[in-house]
Amino acid sequence: MKVTAQRRSRLHLTGLVAAPALWALTTQAALLLPHADCRLGLTLSLLATALAALLSLASAGLSLASIGPARPRMRVFLGFISGLAALIFTYALLLQMAASFLVDRCQA
Repeated sequence: MKVTAQRRSRLHLTGLVAAPALWALTTQAALLLPHADCRLGLTLSLLATALAALLSLASAGLSLASIGPARPRMRVFLGFISGLAALIFTYALLLQMAASFLVDRCQA
């Protein structure tokens, strides 16, 4: 699949939009999934958080990959900031994943 110039021009904000949205969805899911985890004996919250962390890391990669030498300075700056913000949210998701791994799901 070929990436057009118009699509590539929007990739620099991917990390700034996708990573916080994934973090917010995972935070809300962390309130609902432990009850299902306990009832069914599964680790849905751990899997959901791991998937969100991988997607957040991919959005950071897309933002940082959109930086090129022929880009305007503002787009390079936004791509860099977007990639770093996505990495921060990825770290928060990894901490949330560690918490869901360590805490007993049937504790409440």
